[in-house]
Amino acid sequence: MDKLPEALVVEILSHLDDSADVARCRVAWKTFNTVTPHLRSINLHWPYRKSRSRVSKSSSSSQLTFPLKTVFLNLISNLRVLESVRISTENLRETAVNAHLIDNGDDMHLTDEGFIKEWLPRKFCRWSLCTVSSLYAYIFSSDAVVYREIHLFSHSLLELELKNAWLSAYNLHPMPNLTSLTLEYIKLDDNDLSQVNKCFPNLQVLNLKHLNNPRSTFLTSKPAAGLKVVNYHVTVITPNLMTLKLEFTSTTAIYVEAPKLSHFHLFIYHLMGEFTIKSFENLKTLFLESTSVIRSLLINSVLTQTVENLSLTGHEWGVGDFKFTLQDLFCAFPNMTSLCFSPWSSSKFEVLYGPWDGNKGLKTFRGYLSVVDHSFTFPMIASVIEQCFISLVDVSLLFQCHIAPCVSRGFIDRCRARWPKVNWRWGT
Repeated sequence: MDKLPEALVVEILSHLDDSADVARCRVAWKTFNTVTPHLRSINLHWPYRKSRSRVSKSSSSSQLTFPLKTVFLNLISNLRVLESVRISTENLRETAVNAHLIDNGDDMHLTDEGFIKEWLPRKFCRWSLCTVSSLYAYIFSSDAVVYREIHLFSHSLLELELKNAWLSAYNLHPMPNLTSLTLEYIKLDDNDLSQVNKCFPNLQVLNLKHLNNPRSTFLTSKPAAGLKVVNYHVTVITPNLMTLKLEFTSTTAIYVEAPKLSHFHLFIYHLMGEFTIKSFENLKTLFLESTSVIRSLLINSVLTQTVENLSLTGHEWGVGDFKFTLQDLFCAFPNMTSLCFSPWSSSKFEVLYGPWDGNKGLKTFRGYLSVVDHSFTFPMIASVIEQCFISLVDVSLLFQCHIAPCVSRGFIDRCRARWPKVNWRWGT
């Protein structure tokens, strides 16, 4: 193994998903230790429960010490050029964490000011991606230092992901080269974040998930652009954004204006008001995980004529007798060529029985099936295929694991016999 060319060893190390494996290889294999400085990325994920369990069993001391920061600092100190950093802990969304039992020296507190300032100035200028995901959300008001330090030492940064942090817009500095921003489980400490308006003029991808402070304002892309979360009212105005992903548990209303948007993923468990869109001039892919939004788009016939790829899912909360047909979808999305149904979508799909002309423009259909009921499931598939048989090429059916293989296979055989010219794919 020690006779392998260094270039090949670097290639092997660069394909490891977790940099913790790189650290282990350096100890076990001398050649790995000599070529490690040539690596250009760090991807370190630390499982909370396993670490605490292992340490608590091996030490009788009440003062627990964890190697995460030590491993990370050791790795980063040996790299000559750093292009991407991902450091994260296990996401414990359901685990109670007592703030008074945690100090800034905790090894799982990755947004600790001392830790950030210790490693960030070491490697800068050339890196393009940075992900920092701490264990504890909404606990440390000093988390804002993460952004400030990244700005000072990362002029070429293109992608930034911050998870489980408490941020402030005070003295926020521009990052003109940033094109992708992800904020997940972030507490926004300011009532007015209008300064962010000037910080990301070239932002193309924005992912916002579960922002904690609904009274805050988040602005993106040029002076006229913005996302506002005010009393659970969300307004997104993004002239340059191409990809937008929004996830909220509940909100009273949503307004989206994004003329260059091409990919939109929206998840809302409970929309208590209206969903309004404007200037979807280039939207090609739409992924909706919201019963209320789906219903609003279909009932109000909102024009989304450019959408080609549509994925629909939803939740049973408060949907009542809501049903929709394929014609309803084509009225709202007349240029749709690809359609994906979740089990919820399938249960809300209303089958129409002939006559069919087959001239709908659908080319691909994918259905996720939780049940195989020949009295409904087969007519649903027939309704889609017969209305689109002139253009339809590929049909994929994915069955949930609890469905017996003989049942799913028998259903596929029946479909293939009925429509032999369609390319059929199936799985679980």
